[in-house]
Amino acid sequence: MRYFLHVKRDGLVIQDLEGTEFRDVEEATQEAIAAAREILANAIQEGTDVTEDAILIADESGHELAIVPIIETLPLWLKQKILTEG
Repeated sequence: MRYFLHVKRDGLVIQDLEGTEFRDVEEATQEAIAAAREILANAIQEGTDVTEDAILIADESGHELAIVPIIETLPLWLKQKILTEG
């Protein structure tokens, strides 16, 4: 099935117009997590705030199936460090 990984940045949604074939929504979600981590890494390097940004997963009908918040892809050990030191 074809899934679309739209990127929500700065309140705007950048549409994935082509989509990608995945076995199921779980596989699409794993790809969205990988993409979100890449966005997060770039944001850290650039000093950009991505706390409100996300990857939106939609099916061929345009139904939103899942949301992967960029900030939620931060590794657990780093989240814990930030919480204890922050």
